[in-house]
Parts: sequence; C-alpha cells; structure tokens
Amino acid sequence: MASTATHHLGRLRTVRVPLAKLYRLSRFPASEPFWAAQALHRFDSLSRSFGVLYCGDSPETAFAESVLHSGSDKWDQRMGAYLLSESELAARHLVTYSHSYKTELLLADLTGAGLKAIGLNNDVSSSMDYRLTQRLSDALHDHDAALDGISAASTTGTAVMRFSSAAACSMTRMRSFPTN
Repeated sequence: MASTATHHLGRLRTVRVPLAKLYRLSRFPASEPFWAAQALHRFDSLSRSFGVLYCGDSPETAFAESVLHSGSDKWDQRMGAYLLSESELAARHLVTYSHSYKTELLLADLTGAGLKAIGLNNDVSSSMDYRLTQRLSDALHDHDAALDGISAASTTGTAVMRFSSAAACSMTRMRSFPTN
C-alpha cells in the first residue's frame, strides 16, 4: 500500500481546514498540544522524526478518535458495545487550539477521491497494520507541498492528524472544557 501511495503522491489532493475547528479530548489539557511520537498510533511517524496531534472535526469525532479508538479493551464483544466508566469520561477535557498567525491547515486529503487519486482506498483508516500508514505519514510529512498534516475518514466525521513543526509547536490551547 505505502509504496503505491508514495509513487502516486504527485497526484495528491489537499484540503484546507480552520485550526479553530479542531477538537481533541484530553486527560491532560494543560500539556496540550500533545505530539504522539512513539510510532504507536495509525499515523505516527514510523521514523519517529516528528510528532502527530490527533484531532477531530467535531467533539463527536474527537470522542471517537481519542476515547473509543484508543484501546480495544473498551470494546465488549459479548455486548457489542463500548463500555466506558463515568470516571473515564469525567477525566477528559474538550480542547481547541489557536495560533498567533496560522488560522488554517493544509492537509493531505485521505478521504474518498483524495485516496483514489493516490491509488489507495479507505483501508488507510481501518487497517490494523500501522507500519503502512506510518510510512505513508512519513512520506506526506516530507512532501513538497509542505503539508500541515492529514485529513482522513473517521467513524463519525473527519479525523485530522497535525504534524509537529516549528510553527505547529507554537500552537496553543485555545479553550479547555471539562466533559463532566
């Protein structure tokens, strides 16, 4: 998958997303933004050369991406549902971001026609083999388009993965609201 995608990145489609329209559910709002850099998550850098901030385009998508997606231990196969404790939810804060001069992000469009243009399909958002998507993340980070990150399908909307950079690291937490 990644070698085909890397070959076709010249056909990459992009989308612009307002920074203020990104949401994240965080247990530690004072330490936001949090840059995942351990090659543990879907679009983390395989080379560990940069960090990734995982967000959603709505509070619902942020919930799906950070709480439900963060571990299969929350899925109860017998009940066919996610089981979450009230304390797990109460410990989260809804976080939004701002930046002193950057109001929108240029993202690689890894949804629908954007995926097709580079020879991929929605398996990018559902594959359990993260090495492939992490390799793709490295290639997109290094792309000539100077991308700020990736836009990909989520179960409830669009997930946004923001690459760390000098400009990204000067991003600040705009607001934080307890979820309880």
